Amino acid sequence: MQGYLHRMMLSEDPKDILEDALKGVDDYGVHYSEELVRGDLDSESRQIVEEVIDTNRRHADFLRQLLQH
Repeated sequence: MQGYLHRMMLSEDPKDILEDALKGVDDYGVHYSEELVRGDLDSESRQIVEEVIDTNRRHADFLRQLLQH
Protein backbone atom coordinates (compact mmCIF):
# COMPACT_ATOMS: atom_id res chain seq x y z
CA MET A 1 0.00 0.00 0.00
CA GLN A 2 2.81 2.41 0.89
CA GLY A 3 4.50 1.81 -2.47
CA TYR A 4 1.24 2.53 -4.29
CA LEU A 5 0.65 5.76 -2.38
CA HIS A 6 4.23 6.85 -2.95
CA ARG A 7 3.88 6.34 -6.72
CA MET A 8 0.63 8.31 -6.71
CA MET A 9 2.27 11.23 -4.91
CA LEU A 10 5.32 11.43 -7.19
CA SER A 11 5.39 14.20 -9.70
CA GLU A 12 6.29 13.57 -13.31
CA ASP A 13 7.92 17.01 -13.50
CA PRO A 14 11.73 16.55 -13.63
CA LYS A 15 12.28 19.65 -11.48
CA ASP A 16 9.99 18.29 -8.75
CA ILE A 17 11.77 14.93 -8.90
CA LEU A 18 15.18 16.62 -8.53
CA GLU A 19 13.92 18.75 -5.63
CA ASP A 20 12.58 15.65 -3.85
CA ALA A 21 15.87 13.82 -4.42
CA LEU A 22 17.85 16.80 -3.12
CA LYS A 23 15.68 17.00 -0.01
CA GLY A 24 16.23 13.30 0.67
CA VAL A 25 19.99 13.45 0.17
CA ASP A 26 20.31 16.66 2.18
CA ASP A 27 18.00 15.63 5.04
CA TYR A 28 18.92 11.97 5.42
CA GLY A 29 22.19 11.54 3.58
CA VAL A 30 23.92 14.50 5.21
CA HIS A 31 22.18 16.19 8.13
CA TYR A 32 20.55 13.18 9.77
CA SER A 33 23.68 11.08 9.24
CA GLU A 34 25.83 13.76 10.87
CA GLU A 35 23.55 13.73 13.91
CA LEU A 36 23.64 9.94 14.15
CA VAL A 37 27.42 9.72 14.23
CA ARG A 38 28.00 12.32 16.89
CA GLY A 39 29.44 10.63 19.88
CA ASP A 40 31.66 7.65 20.40
CA LEU A 41 33.08 6.15 17.23
CA ASP A 42 36.47 4.62 16.76
CA SER A 43 38.70 6.43 14.27
CA GLU A 44 38.22 3.88 11.48
CA SER A 45 34.42 3.98 11.76
CA ARG A 46 34.43 7.77 11.89
CA GLN A 47 36.57 7.93 8.73
CA ILE A 48 34.19 5.59 6.87
CA VAL A 49 31.13 7.54 7.96
CA GLU A 50 32.69 10.86 7.01
CA GLU A 51 33.55 9.51 3.55
CA VAL A 52 29.93 8.44 3.06
CA ILE A 53 28.65 11.83 4.23
CA ASP A 54 31.10 13.60 1.90
CA THR A 55 29.83 11.50 -1.00
CA ASN A 56 26.28 12.49 -0.12
CA ARG A 57 27.33 16.16 -0.03
CA ARG A 58 28.74 15.80 -3.55
CA HIS A 59 25.50 14.20 -4.70
CA ALA A 60 23.51 17.08 -3.18
CA ASP A 61 25.77 19.61 -4.92
CA PHE A 62 25.26 17.82 -8.23
CA LEU A 63 21.48 17.89 -7.79
CA ARG A 64 21.65 21.61 -6.98
CA GLN A 65 23.60 22.18 -10.19
CA LEU A 66 20.98 20.29 -12.19
CA LEU A 67 18.24 22.42 -10.66
CA GLN A 68 20.01 25.62 -11.75
CA HIS A 69 19.72 24.67 -15.43
